Amino acid sequence: MRGKVIAAWAAVLMACATHNTALAADWLRAQSEHFVVTTDGTERRVREYLHDLESLHHVVQMLLGVDAAKAQGKPKFELYLLQSSQDMGKVRPYFANKFSGVYMQCDEGSVAYVSVEHGRLGEVGDWGLRVLFHEYAHHMMFQYATRVYPPWYVEGFAEFLGNSEMEGEKLVLGGVGRQTAWQLRERPWIDFEKVFQPPFKATGEKDVDDSYFMAFYAQSWLLTHYMLSDSERTQKFNNYFARIGAGEDPLSAFESATGIPVATLRTLLKNHLNNLQATNVSSDSMPKVEVTVEPLPAEVDRYLLDASVLKTCPGKEYGQILLERLRAAASKGPVSEGLSLALARAELLYGQQEVATASLQKIAVAEGNFEAQYLLGRALEQSAETLNGEARDSAREQARAQYFKAYRLKKNDAPNLYHLARLLARDGATPNALNAAQGARALAPGVSSYALFEAWVDLYGGQPARALRALTPLASNPHNLNVAAQ
Repeated sequence: MRGKVIAAWAAVLMACATHNTALAADWLRAQSEHFVVTTDGTERRVREYLHDLESLHHVVQMLLGVDAAKAQGKPKFELYLLQSSQDMGKVRPYFANKFSGVYMQCDEGSVAYVSVEHGRLGEVGDWGLRVLFHEYAHHMMFQYATRVYPPWYVEGFAEFLGNSEMEGEKLVLGGVGRQTAWQLRERPWIDFEKVFQPPFKATGEKDVDDSYFMAFYAQSWLLTHYMLSDSERTQKFNNYFARIGAGEDPLSAFESATGIPVATLRTLLKNHLNNLQATNVSSDSMPKVEVTVEPLPAEVDRYLLDASVLKTCPGKEYGQILLERLRAAASKGPVSEGLSLALARAELLYGQQEVATASLQKIAVAEGNFEAQYLLGRALEQSAETLNGEARDSAREQARAQYFKAYRLKKNDAPNLYHLARLLARDGATPNALNAAQGARALAPGVSSYALFEAWVDLYGGQPARALRALTPLASNPHNLNVAAQ
């Protein structure tokens, strides 16, 4: 199953500009406790981003009631911070000058891309950072979801965080962007029946008027703001979420749990909009942010972005374009281990499996490279599908050994655990298959293929409660209603 691009509507830039892309870039990789950022920008900018992101992480944990101990062992959120919105076209051609940020999840990996360019319809601040705040709120909600959230709250919560801003050393929560304010003050509202039960995907349908789409986001943000602005109203949320999870009608569940008639929401929220208050979270309550920055070799400019995009499950056509670009890069000079691995992954996914296998076997001899061990496991498993009898069993056994080698090098890699689980499950819902499937889903619960596979293994292994836990975040995902309906 291939993942789909998850992008906030706010990411679409209305004003496009033309930029000259540098022929080569100086790349940096910076890390903090919860994030790893690769950028062709400045060290100062990436340090600022990590400071802001760690501040957001801390606040989202508090809002979701997450025990900090539960976050231990989770993989870091991976982000590419790009110099211009034109560079977003390297992620997908149609992103160029149209998207300032996207977060992409699929069974190959999870990664975000953000342009440092900003400014749209009079907005101030870093527009890409706002998009990232929105998407990271989604990431955290799915990471720690223990209940079913309705689509309006999933998007409203993300917009609530997306409209946050850093002002010096404090994070301002509950502010409103100019575009959101304009939508709510100048444009028609949709009925709240359609907010609670949207007749379209939250990311928009081709046959749905954009005004519905934008109104849904804006009204969801305002309703979330209203509910979170009062502790008594917030406490009633748990009952509401429980009713939704039990299958109760969304409108009656809201009215029963909160005591607020849906028919009065328009008036209540218009009054709330006229009296909005923001909350300042000072640096005194924030954890100290420690950042390490390292320059990357100049030669990574030949393949770095293309290698990352291979982990976003591009379609076959664009995947083959990436493959040809990597082949061309390899033909122009000495081939580093990083380029060899990128090209091997591209060959495995879109080219010649046997070429990938031969290349990976050479690199994997040293046994210290996680990606080489993992990809070799993938290549050997893929080759097994072309074999029969003992030859096929032998290839699968070799693949299994490679996945375990990779696991010993990096225990919190979700794709490796997922593919290991699928291979182990050929022998049934064994304890090892259950552990691997549950581990992959726990590390990346927003990836539907991981959750659906774990649920299948759980059910066969006699663990229906675990299966329900795996599927719960998917039922809250307004970006993929087909999966949510399952």
